[in-house]
Amino acid sequence: MIACTVIARNYLAQARVLTRSFLDHHPDGSVRVLVLDDPEHEIGSGEDFRVLSPSDVLPPDEFARMATAYGIVELATAVKPALLRHLLSEAPVVAYFDPDIQIFAPLNDVFDAAAEHGIALTPHSTSPLPREGDGTSTEDVILDAGVFNLGFIAMGQCTEAVDWWDSRLRRECIIDPAHGRFVDQRWVDLFPAYFTPAILRDPGLNVAWWNAPNRAVISGPDGPLVNGSPLRFFHFSGYDPDRPWLLSTHQGPIPRVLLSDRPDLRALTDAYRQRVIDAGYTDWRPREYGLALAPDGLLLDERMRRLYRDALRASERNEVAEPPNPFTHGDDAFVAWLGTSDSPGAGPWPLGRYIHDVWEQSPELRARFADPHRDDAEAIRQWAGKEGVQDGMLPPSLARHLTPIVGPAEPPVFTPGLHIVAPFGDGSDRDIIASRIARVAEAAGIAVSTTTLPPRGRAAVSDFAIDWSQLEMHEVNIFITESDRLPEAIHMMPPALVTAPRNYAVIRDDVGPYIPVPDACSLFLDALWACSTIRARELSAAHPNTSVEVIPLPPARLATDRGGAALSTLVIGDSLAVLRDAGVLPSGPLVIAIDDVGHSTEDEERLRMAASGSPAVDIRRVRPTDMPALLAEAAAIVVGGIPHDLLIPVLDAQAAGVPIINAPAPQDAGSCLAFLTAILKEAAVHSASADPEPPRRQRWRLPLR
Repeated sequence: MIACTVIARNYLAQARVLTRSFLDHHPDGSVRVLVLDDPEHEIGSGEDFRVLSPSDVLPPDEFARMATAYGIVELATAVKPALLRHLLSEAPVVAYFDPDIQIFAPLNDVFDAAAEHGIALTPHSTSPLPREGDGTSTEDVILDAGVFNLGFIAMGQCTEAVDWWDSRLRRECIIDPAHGRFVDQRWVDLFPAYFTPAILRDPGLNVAWWNAPNRAVISGPDGPLVNGSPLRFFHFSGYDPDRPWLLSTHQGPIPRVLLSDRPDLRALTDAYRQRVIDAGYTDWRPREYGLALAPDGLLLDERMRRLYRDALRASERNEVAEPPNPFTHGDDAFVAWLGTSDSPGAGPWPLGRYIHDVWEQSPELRARFADPHRDDAEAIRQWAGKEGVQDGMLPPSLARHLTPIVGPAEPPVFTPGLHIVAPFGDGSDRDIIASRIARVAEAAGIAVSTTTLPPRGRAAVSDFAIDWSQLEMHEVNIFITESDRLPEAIHMMPPALVTAPRNYAVIRDDVGPYIPVPDACSLFLDALWACSTIRARELSAAHPNTSVEVIPLPPARLATDRGGAALSTLVIGDSLAVLRDAGVLPSGPLVIAIDDVGHSTEDEERLRMAASGSPAVDIRRVRPTDMPALLAEAAAIVVGGIPHDLLIPVLDAQAAGVPIINAPAPQDAGSCLAFLTAILKEAAVHSASADPEPPRRQRWRLPLR
């Protein structure tokens, strides 16, 4: 028996749980997993399933078309028939399961039914569902989504059904209930009319949130029972291990089925959550969808996919030429196609497909630009290059490609230096950090220009008077803001400015849950900068495909007299990560300040034992509030990663002339001795230097050009 599923790589943990549960009950069976977005073949070795690539089931050019025409949900469902056809050459029956399903009992009779009838299906519900007090029911959702749940289908040698289904899903596997489409499911509503499927009514099959009101789960002597029958498989559709208080996020803001009311379901979800976590959920869930971007980094938004899909279908009707595909022809060809028009009388500034579609769907734009291809052509071109991006109507990911689309423009000229965008003057930490960075950079001889981010709200931004003509076009932009305001900060800038060679964002949020930086904005950024090592770890977890680091510190002018500083060198930050397991420590005046945030007593004790033979080494556990006094005493400071809430004091010390040695911690404990020796040597060089104007730009890790 062969079972199969389709995943993007961030669903690997769920696929592992599905595989293990299937093999537990079918030890002679096997599982195939089609991974849509793993071109480097990271997944495969050591898995209990056999990995399939898209090229195994579809011609590469056809998969490229589908990967451009569809988002992840549509694509994962559209490839099912091709996957089943491929596997039916190996076995008489193949069963497809969504990756978020767990098998609880053998399914031999299900395979037998598919072999006999050619197809086996499970309805969303096999009995009428109750109506709520407002008169609505889950049946309303089923009427939109389809009679059968295609999280499961078993297919026998009914090749005509596979071929028919595949022909529909290649171009019409979309989410559009208003027009009778819901990915692969509404098409299968026609199966009973066209073919003779087995419709399985066992209450233990495909139990999920939509039929939970009619299916009670209890413990039985041989496993869970559903309405008295064995639980065969449970579909954890919409279950989020990071939100374990919800049975399914698909239930919307007012869930009909509450886990607090259903301890039977709570026991199942809690156990499933632990299995998924044990299967690597934490490592794989943060992975971004690998086909969200074209090969050169263009974010493929829903509008682009729809325009491409419509043109592709028109080409297959021989109405137009086939559009270029970003995965086979490259981003530039695809963007050029988006920027051209099929209209022969479009005028000197043809809108192009993308901007025309934006105009066509916006009553405001249609009223403002009544004749966009002729009389208003220049006006809408100017709008597209400025307001369209600033107001979010054109995606930031497309901004770098807008110039060749909307007309010729002189390439911007950038000069060495920093341009800092921050809420200057509002008294927030962001204001203070931005001011300190500007001060330190200027002290290091680096040119600085600034733009003030106005108070929250798009109206305030659009009304904020900024004379862009006087702005220096520096090679590096630094946006210092909360994560959720980063799009606003980017959109308020002239489009040319955000094409600078380097763009960085310093994320400094107020207290509260972290809101991830939108993917479209992260495409602009060379790195996210955090204000502490703790925050850097959080940002890395939230943005696994974006470079994240603690903000680099440029060297300030060295003070010629530190007034008889008591401390030769102060090591702060992740000192335990640097020094743990070191067998010996070098001699010399060295103060190691261990902040109270995030360090274990066991690690500290090991460090103290390692330093016991070096009387010149002084290890102090201090509170963050004590650290500024130590910073003021130090002759030099080694930053092995800025600890929590100490960025501003470190910048203050640096601006006051204290040499900063930015030395990230080595990964292996064996290099600790060499690391300490090196930083003490460098600290001695800094302390002995009498040169009031040391080299600066070369020492700052910020890549100024």
